[in-house]
Amino acid sequence: MHGGGKMPNKKMSMGMSIILLFIIASSLIFLAYCLHRELNRVACVLYIIGQISAWASLGIILKHLYTATCRDDLTGLWNRKYLYFKLGDELRRADVDNVLSLAILDIDNFKSVNDERGHLFGDAVLKQVALLLQKNIRKDDIIGRWGGEEFIIILPDTENNGAKSVCERIRYVIGSYDFGCSITISVGLASTDRSIQIDELIEKADKALYLAKETKNTVAICSFPSE
Repeated sequence: MHGGGKMPNKKMSMGMSIILLFIIASSLIFLAYCLHRELNRVACVLYIIGQISAWASLGIILKHLYTATCRDDLTGLWNRKYLYFKLGDELRRADVDNVLSLAILDIDNFKSVNDERGHLFGDAVLKQVALLLQKNIRKDDIIGRWGGEEFIIILPDTENNGAKSVCERIRYVIGSYDFGCSITISVGLASTDRSIQIDELIEKADKALYLAKETKNTVAICSFPSE
């Protein structure tokens, strides 16, 4: 999957690594004890291997379960919870000579699509839009479903012009795709080169989206002045 396919919680990954190291260390101590007491070595080794395998499997399962909680059920994209997490990370980086852009994409007239074609057709549109977004963002961009027919793209180290080029390409691709009906998107784009509150950047992008929705099938921009 393109765009932020790494584990969402580095602390959890570190915690699982520490647990695994503890299990290995305690198993080696147990093995040393068995050898010292001249117990059945084969049985001890098999027991230790079994314990390590069981705990490692449990760690993998827990990791996948946690990742699943950060995915949108319908599209498989990152969900709102994860987007907030990553946006906070990227905004902290923006305070160290980095530029960050945020795009909010909204499917035009989506209520009419649901009303005229039904919600199952609407769900199929959302899934296909998600696929097209994944295929047309860059490696380091982070894409997720914000809610309803809205999507968010976090574009690290990207100023207005670069972000607009990405969004214009996506707008063209979606507008040209055969969904079985005409589908277009409006995009609100905001960029900042300083650390600000998450909601402040979202509000700016949302304001740009409001401007884009006035004409539809367009990209509108708001930016923060440098300090």
